[in-house]
Amino acid sequence: MSGLALKNSEIAKAVKRSEGTVRNQMQNLRVLGLVESRTGPCGGYIPTCLAYEVLNFEKSKMDIPVYKNEENTGALLNQLIITSSNMGKLHIFGDTYDFDIGDEIKIGSKNLIFSGTMVGRDSSNNTLLTSIDVAYMAPKK
Repeated sequence: MSGLALKNSEIAKAVKRSEGTVRNQMQNLRVLGLVESRTGPCGGYIPTCLAYEVLNFEKSKMDIPVYKNEENTGALLNQLIITSSNMGKLHIFGDTYDFDIGDEIKIGSKNLIFSGTMVGRDSSNNTLLTSIDVAYMAPKK
């Protein structure tokens, strides 16, 4: 639910199984394309868009496409965090390596419009770091 990678130990504790069992099952899910694995200190597993689709989970957070230089990338917005008046973090479902510094990044939906320029990435957290040119969110009715 947080959009961050879950470690084997966290999953094992939640499902009351051994870490080895979880590790084996997560590898099976990775092969099926249902989870992505991340390495490093912030590593672990995150569900793919396919997992949400197959399991019919609520996808309201995932309905917002991410555009790069006016082209739909196939990545979907997980979370947008405004860190200052001119900087933002976009947590995405998709590969951050598809984006390069200097790319124009846009997201948009009925209630949200965002445009900025990519200035960096945190691939371990599937995050694009951007400047903010436009950020508008309509209030929910």
